[in-house]
Amino acid sequence: MLKGLLLLDNEDPFADIKIIGYKRGTDPELHPAKDCGKFMIGDLIFGK
Repeated sequence: MLKGLLLLDNEDPFADIKIIGYKRGTDPELHPAKDCGKFMIGDLIFGK
């Protein structure tokens, strides 16, 4: 058994994340994300 093995593939890593919505303050509703939308400090951002 190999423990602590790290394989490098010489490819740049990338993140594939899509923001689907956000919750603001005490509002329990999940608001849909908009293109070029702005978030405020404290917003909870949801993605997949």
